[in-house]
Amino acid sequence: MNRVNLIVILMLSLLPLTAMASNGEERNNNDKGYISGSYSFTINQKCEVNVENVVDDIQLLSEPILLVEWTIDGVATLRRDGTGESTFRALRFVSGRQTTESMLSGRSEGTCDLTYDIQKDSSFIGDLICNGTNSTGKSFTTSSFLMTGSIAKDGQTIILSDTDDIEETIDVSNFGLLTGVCGRSGTAVNIHKDRNH
Repeated sequence: MNRVNLIVILMLSLLPLTAMASNGEERNNNDKGYISGSYSFTINQKCEVNVENVVDDIQLLSEPILLVEWTIDGVATLRRDGTGESTFRALRFVSGRQTTESMLSGRSEGTCDLTYDIQKDSSFIGDLICNGTNSTGKSFTTSSFLMTGSIAKDGQTIILSDTDDIEETIDVSNFGLLTGVCGRSGTAVNIHKDRNH
């Protein structure tokens, strides 16, 4: 085998490796563009909320820790620069005896500002802060909280979850600062692929 033929064979054998490296580099550089666009989402959220510091007649409650559940839906817009926002509507269910109107089950709606990142294993990490108004007209602001998840290969679906036992806060106007630990799970499905931003 002459030297020219050997060089040709070596070049041909390296082509698949070169293509794999090129594809991997392209994916890493465009991870956020891979899922940029609008996603319709639905999330179930369950929290243990401590109301001891905000309810005057706490003795009328069976206990200061209430179990609060939300069913949440909305649309989130993700941009290629790792930022985004969402609008949401939520239905709240509160278990146990209630003593104030603000703690009753009801609806709320609002917006969230978010930043997100995509890891090498295609996992999703989003950091959100949300503001809104509940059915009694009181406004609220949440502390920063994380949503993690897995992204489908085609980028059309994100499976969301949050299982960290980190204390969060919700600041409700004319009511007080609620604290609690929350868990979340849900799904986001792409409804518009944004290829311009």
